[in-house]
Amino acid sequence: MKKNFSNFLLFSIFLIFPFLCLSCQTTENVISFPQKNGNMYFVNPAETRNKDVQFFSCDLTVFSNSEIIYKNSSFKYTISIKGKSKKEFEKLNFALALGGKKIPLENKIIYVDSYKNSSLLFRLESELSPEETEDLINADEDLFIEIDGENFSTALSLKDFQQKIKTMRVYF
Repeated sequence: MKKNFSNFLLFSIFLIFPFLCLSCQTTENVISFPQKNGNMYFVNPAETRNKDVQFFSCDLTVFSNSEIIYKNSSFKYTISIKGKSKKEFEKLNFALALGGKKIPLENKIIYVDSYKNSSLLFRLESELSPEETEDLINADEDLFIEIDGENFSTALSLKDFQQKIKTMRVYF
């Protein structure tokens, strides 16, 4: 009886468990959720920072069937810039820079919270058209987010996020 159980356990571990794990459409970078008209793909957040930006994180939600992206994608980003008030922050302009092309982002603030050393943490959302989303997924040029405003300008490399986005190429 013990031998049958140990054989079953080995069978489960080496055959069934890998099958279940490999048949799922989830990777460490992208999670897929079935929807009525196709799938919703969530690209896990990637974080970065530089001397001007204390914290930056972004994620992407894409709605697609097996052939096309059929709905605007949601690009959400969280950012903290030391010493910027909410009024100053609202005057900043954000854009995704991809090669020579810039995609302006809306400053639709979802929430504001406190962050380290009395700084503010902003969570924002912007919609990307299906064409802009496809450009991000298929791009080989480096991806940056550019932040410009009165007496402030900086660019952050989104190399880690771009690597995560590239894994979505297998779904289309």
